[in-house]
Amino acid sequence: QALQEKGFAPAAVTENGLPAAAPTTAPIHLTVNLPGGAGQPLPGFEPVSLPPAGFLRLLFGRAPFYSRGMVNNRRLRALMPVNELWLNEQVARQMEIQDGVELFLENQDGLRSLAPIRVRVTAAIRVDCTYMAHGFGCRSPFMRAAFNQGVSDTSLMTRSVADPISGVRGLRVNFIRFV
Repeated sequence: QALQEKGFAPAAVTENGLPAAAPTTAPIHLTVNLPGGAGQPLPGFEPVSLPPAGFLRLLFGRAPFYSRGMVNNRRLRALMPVNELWLNEQVARQMEIQDGVELFLENQDGLRSLAPIRVRVTAAIRVDCTYMAHGFGCRSPFMRAAFNQGVSDTSLMTRSVADPISGVRGLRVNFIRFV
């Protein structure tokens, strides 16, 4: 009732300030109330597609000291001159890939990386995924410090999926393999 009246409901907490256990295991259904009284339930969870046989999901993100194109900064480049591809240690063992080896990548549509990327074997990533820092593989010679340094994640992203509510494009539907 508080949720309908105020738009929020305070979380139940125990005496020592910890969250209280949920009173029920029933699913929670959320509804978006639009202007004019139109209400629509939020769509249910849709699982993402699994990687095709022989491929791994390509994840990407920014390195903490690079933000918005700062890959061309010579001082910051000393901290991370090129990006690496994180690969789960179990997968690396199965594929007989050693930490530090440089390999070319190919995406699900046959597009290959222009340069090899150094593989970082780690337990810090799931077995069905890889990760690489975004912003590398610059092809503009005007960015003298960043030109041809590392591998471009965006050049391997040939597919996207639109979110049905916001229309935002999701790029985590691309897969790579080693060639």
